[in-house]
Amino acid sequence: MIPTAEQATVYRGGGRRWLTKRAACRAEARAKLRKRCECERGDHITPPVTCWHHDERNYQRLVRRLTRIYEKAMQSAKEGKS
Repeated sequence: MIPTAEQATVYRGGGRRWLTKRAACRAEARAKLRKRCECERGDHITPPVTCWHHDERNYQRLVRRLTRIYEKAMQSAKEGKS
C-alpha cells in the first residue's frame, strides 16, 4: 500500500501537537502547573519535598479544573470568531 497524505485538525498545547482538544487543554494545564512548581529536589540524605501543586489529590483536581477552563475558553473564542 502506498502512503498517502491527508489533512487533519491538530491542536497545540503544552508545547506539542495533539489530535483532540481535550488532550491539548490537559497538556496546557499540566504545563501551567509545572511553571508554578515549588518542589525541592532531594539528595542522598534528605527526601524530595513536593509542593502543594504536586500533592497527588490537589494535582489531579487542579489539572481537571484547568482543563475545563481551557476547554470553555476555546469554545468561547470559537463562538466569538463566527
